[in-house]
Amino acid sequence: MTEVLEILKYVLPSLIVLAAVYLMLREFVRREERKMLFQMKDTGRKTVLPMRLQAYERMVLLLERISPENLVMRISKSGMKASQLKAGLIKSIREEYEHNLSQQLYISNEAWARVRNAKEGMVNMINAVGARMDEKSSSAEFTTVLFDKYLNQKKTSIANAMDFIKEEMRKEFT
Repeated sequence: MTEVLEILKYVLPSLIVLAAVYLMLREFVRREERKMLFQMKDTGRKTVLPMRLQAYERMVLLLERISPENLVMRISKSGMKASQLKAGLIKSIREEYEHNLSQQLYISNEAWARVRNAKEGMVNMINAVGARMDEKSSSAEFTTVLFDKYLNQKKTSIANAMDFIKEEMRKEFT
């Protein structure tokens, strides 16, 4: 019995020290993992944040470029017929939109939905104006009707999307 007590006298403090070292190392490893995870997230944030800001900028640019006044200035040429202008406007809107499709990765689903709605709203408006024109209508007549229709809206889908994106960007980056 004395031998067992003698052995326990040496083994028990060793076991206590071993348990303490184990607990300290476990806590140290956990802290290091959390620190590493935080650093990885921080590095990711530093990489993604500029890309998100650029995506918001590109969405604003897309919305500006598909607004009627900018579209007509870029596409319209003297001597164009209304049907040619209509086709050119729709083609330009689709190209702009397709060029920026990847930006949906960096903005919210709601913001992307509003951009898509603005694009579709503009295409629908152009198609509606085009349906009112006859074959002999000039691009000037088409432009006049398009601007009247666009300016008579209380708040356009383009303005709505633009305001939403600006507000979301302010919240995100301030």
